[in-house]
Formats: sequence, C-alpha cells, structure tokens
Amino acid sequence: MPSADALAAVAGRFHRGLALSCVVVGALALGACAVLPSDATALADAEQLNDPFEPVNRGIYAFNTEVRHTLSPLVADAGIFTPVLVGVHNVLVNLREPLVFSNDLIQGRDCAAGASLRRFMVNSTIGLGGVLDVGKDLGIEAHENDFGQTLAVWGAPAGPFMMLPVLGPSDFRGTTGMVVEYFADPVDVGFRGAGLHGVGLPLTGMDLTDREIEVGDDLDKLDRTSLDGYAALRSAYRQNLDSSISDDRCPAVLRIPSGGGNQQASGR
Repeated sequence: MPSADALAAVAGRFHRGLALSCVVVGALALGACAVLPSDATALADAEQLNDPFEPVNRGIYAFNTEVRHTLSPLVADAGIFTPVLVGVHNVLVNLREPLVFSNDLIQGRDCAAGASLRRFMVNSTIGLGGVLDVGKDLGIEAHENDFGQTLAVWGAPAGPFMMLPVLGPSDFRGTTGMVVEYFADPVDVGFRGAGLHGVGLPLTGMDLTDREIEVGDDLDKLDRTSLDGYAALRSAYRQNLDSSISDDRCPAVLRIPSGGGNQQASGR
C-alpha cells in the first residue's frame, strides 16, 4: 500500500499544479509582450518553434517530470488493485465520451460521433456505468477529441507552445479549448444540474492522475532516448496533434463472428 506521506506528496503537488496552471495561463496570455531576437536567423528559428516562453516551459516540464516520478512508485505498489484501477480508468474514459461526441458532431465527423454515442450508451448500461469496456469488445474503440481540435478545424491558429503544470504540453488554442470544456463539459453540466456541485473537482483529479499513469512509460522512454526530453516532447506533441486533427477515420469496427476478421466501418 502507498504510504501516507507519498499520498500527501501527490496531493500537494496536484493542488500546486492546479494553482500554477492558472498563473501560467495568465502569463502566457501576455504573448504579445514577449521579446523576439533581433538576429534574422535566430528570429526565424524562434518563429518556427513558436515557443517564446521556453524558459518557463522548461521549468514546468521539470516539475511535471517530478510529479510523474512521484506517481510511479504508487502505481507499482498498487499491483493488487490493478483490476480496480482498470475499472476506474474505464469509467473516466466513459465519462469523456459525451464531450468527445459533441466535438465529433461539431466537426462533422458523423461516423466518429455515432461511435462515441454507441460506446457511451453500451458502456453506461451493459458495462455497469463504464466499469467494463463492452464497447471495445464490440469493436468500437475509444478515441480522443476536444474543443482545441474543434478550434483547429475551424481555422484558429495554434498560438505559442505552452507547458502546463500537471496537464502537460499544449498551445494557446488547446488551452482555450480546455477552459471552454471546463464550463461546457456535458457530464459536468449534468452533475451541476442535479445539484452535485462537488463532483467535478474529484473527477478532474482522478482524470489527471489516470492520464499521468497512462502516458508515464512513454514519457520516461522519451526522456531516456532523447538528448533533450523537453524538445522531443514539444515535437512529439505537435506531430500527434497534427495527426489527430487530420485523422478522419471512423473508430468503429464491425466484428464478424464467422472468423472473417475485422472490417473498418466507412465514413467520417
């Protein structure tokens, strides 16, 4: 079992991260005040990287790495609770489905929106509120979509690169999307409408921890194999974002019981 000190350390870092996130968002909103280099070559490099806040971002990157390393032993100590952690992860993914569905629909990804809706309906009922990922067994894979991607589809520029405490890499467009989703997430709106105003923060904390655990191994590998982990993460984030924005494949797969294999559903 994780020690009380370790849990307290994680909780402290989490609250500190949320507080720093507010500060960073406000500071990075002052992007127009950033001083660009006067040298032509340096200016071209700076504009290509679009990372005018790199010193601050690197400090936050170091902080996030510390948080991840703090979580690692907690995950290792929780081996006997793995089925519980998997169930919690499935529930959190299921609670994100209405938000994914909304963004799929706004972006005109009809097939993807249908897949999200089917996953949510099946997992929320047969899957016992999302504890069991029945949708995946039926061939409907989970996929990510958010309002930052919606803004990108609408043509909004990415803006400067931003490293957010706990939340990780983002940009001004993506951070704007996070703020909108904080107030407009259908699940949160539903909880508030039911008078459950205190549910949002614990769910957010669990979701952030779950995401840290999910990407922890990949980030550790990136650190080990890169001369500059921060630069590698910045590049990987942008490549993954570009791929996600341009990806119009439908995540639904038709399971054919006769052994004929899987057939990718057509449509967006």
